[in-house]
Amino acid sequence: MSYQFAVIVGASSGIGKEIALQLAESGCKVMALARREDRLIELGQQNPNIQYRVHDVTHFDEIPGLFIECSQALGGLDLVVYCSGVMPPVEPDEYNFTTDRNMLEINLLGAVGWLNQAAVRFGQAGHGTILVIGSVAGDRG
Repeated sequence: MSYQFAVIVGASSGIGKEIALQLAESGCKVMALARREDRLIELGQQNPNIQYRVHDVTHFDEIPGLFIECSQALGGLDLVVYCSGVMPPVEPDEYNFTTDRNMLEINLLGAVGWLNQAAVRFGQAGHGTILVIGSVAGDRG
């Protein structure tokens, strides 16, 4: 399948970065989002089809407006990729609420915030693709 306009949340490294590069190389206009601006700048310099916005997915109130801003800046939207995630090192018998809460806010609640926006838009449009990159963090549970 060929995409024209994609938003990638968690695009500064790893799988998200590679997806951004491959989509941009295919001619897709990409909006890359992540916390680390220096990495986003480098990513944007690699391909003129990549724009970026600095975003922390735990800033939930920003998501609806940023979703609209990204869609408008791209000129459309037919793919949303959520691959923002963390998995801090923990011992098998370590249970730390603050660490676990941060992981859930990024890996789960950030995804819900972004993907709800995508679901509404794509539902109204009658088309669109949502891709979520999961985590092995569930292995600990």
